[in-house]
Amino acid sequence: MASRAYVAHDRAVSAARMYVQMAVVGFLLASVLYAGVMTAFLSRYVAGPVPEPRFVGGKPRLNVNAASPRLPVLSLLKYYVSLNPKNYLSVRLSSKRLGGQEKREAVEPVLQPFFRQREVPRDTYRKGSSGSLGGVWNSSVGSSR
Repeated sequence: MASRAYVAHDRAVSAARMYVQMAVVGFLLASVLYAGVMTAFLSRYVAGPVPEPRFVGGKPRLNVNAASPRLPVLSLLKYYVSLNPKNYLSVRLSSKRLGGQEKREAVEPVLQPFFRQREVPRDTYRKGSSGSLGGVWNSSVGSSR
């Protein structure tokens, strides 16, 4: 026969376990809902059309039309958080590290006319107006900020 102390302890532990499980499920559900709402919001209101670089009269201009592709949500996410695992994990093959590895980001095909490379340094990806973007971005967008 179980003692009263054991029954009381079992009830308290069961109640605590239930509250922890509810908190974990609530956190996971909130995270999924937050990610879905933010993706919808970013794709609807923030991710506008990507301009196309054009040269008019020898000067670079950014042209936007109805057929312009839209900025991928993944690009917006990569602006805030690096999705390249090499930026977080590094393998040391020797005891001395010869210079720090520069964090890099892969550029989406839609944005490659601006960066002119498949992979660029993380700082360049975030700034969008570094020297590697060339005169098209600097003269058209960089000066209007």
